[in-house]
Amino acid sequence: MPRVCVVGVAEASGALAEMTSITDTVTAVRQGFRSDIKGEAILLCKSGSVDKLCALVDDPYTKSSYETTTRAELIFDVATVLMGACVSCIFDNLGRAPIFSPPGMLGEDLSLTCSSPAASRGRWRCCLK
Repeated sequence: MPRVCVVGVAEASGALAEMTSITDTVTAVRQGFRSDIKGEAILLCKSGSVDKLCALVDDPYTKSSYETTTRAELIFDVATVLMGACVSCIFDNLGRAPIFSPPGMLGEDLSLTCSSPAASRGRWRCCLK
């Protein structure tokens, strides 16, 4: 079970840096979910490790150039599986079933020591880490 606590959006970036001990830049993907509980999950991956992660789901046997999968699509595939599994498990323990929105890229090569991407949009007042 992940560790969950409420933090102000302005402090989210620093809280994530402290929790993960990541000092490198990260690629961040968000995915919304809803039921009678709604929110967004964020997947952080060290930017230098994204290609290794994408290699797990990349198909080396594409049939044509039209079927070439972009790096962003591979990142979204991995993020959807990981976030879906985590959020679904939590919801299952609460007796609920989530509905997911498509994933979205928060950014690549982001530093966790700067302000949170969500904070700059003013969408949320608090968040869970």
